[in-house]
Amino acid sequence: MAERSTDELLGFARDSDPIWELFHENSKNRRQLLELNARSSADIQTEMQKFHESLPFPGYPNIALPVPGALDYPLERAIAARESTRELSPRQITLQELTLILHHAYGMQRENSYVPFPPRTRAVPSAGALYPLEIFFYAATVPELTPGLYHYSPKEHCLHLLRALPAARIWEATLYPEFVRGAALSVFVTALFERSTWKYGARGYRYALIEAGAVAQNLGLVAAALDLGCFNLGGYVDGEIDELLGLDGVTHATVHMLCIGGHASRQPTANSSG
Repeated sequence: MAERSTDELLGFARDSDPIWELFHENSKNRRQLLELNARSSADIQTEMQKFHESLPFPGYPNIALPVPGALDYPLERAIAARESTRELSPRQITLQELTLILHHAYGMQRENSYVPFPPRTRAVPSAGALYPLEIFFYAATVPELTPGLYHYSPKEHCLHLLRALPAARIWEATLYPEFVRGAALSVFVTALFERSTWKYGARGYRYALIEAGAVAQNLGLVAAALDLGCFNLGGYVDGEIDELLGLDGVTHATVHMLCIGGHASRQPTANSSG
């Protein structure tokens, strides 16, 4: 009988398996590997402090955000109201509404009593409190903002204007421009994978995607609470979006996209901005 390799004994997938299966099998927790790769708490804390809590973008215009305030809307109603609204209208979104959307999606919430770094937790759970995600967005109809690409800094509670850009550049980088052109906001969830994979290996990639899903759900719920339409979009051309955002597409890449705007199929409510 042929001798089995270490990979076979550990249950790793083979190169001939489908890519998704290869990844899933090779990102499973296995006791032998967990014991082999165990780190001390001191080593983990030292490594964590090598990474930015949020990308700083020095030299870019910095726009302070208002205090977010409370989102006075019952969770049960927001869950019931959340739906995929593909017919969006570019309703004006105020800077205060934008702040609520961003803060409740991925903003800093409270002091972190679990580990000394990072000092604050976010609006979603994150494996090891590593927070590998970044939030970028295209603002089409926010009166206080120049139409263009922005980065949201949870740490500083501010925006960085990356560059002014025609909205058509965003539409053209997707497979469904007819849906995206009505968006007031096009939100891009990106991942700096090394923030998670240095500790968790291939499984850290899984954790980053799970975290992105939590952010997307928060975005949809807050949009519903603000009487805004929202839909998740997987149909974008990765390389083109990454290039617009200035990402290398490998170590830092777009993992999800959402579009937010008014409901094209109904009249604005009394609480709407326009």
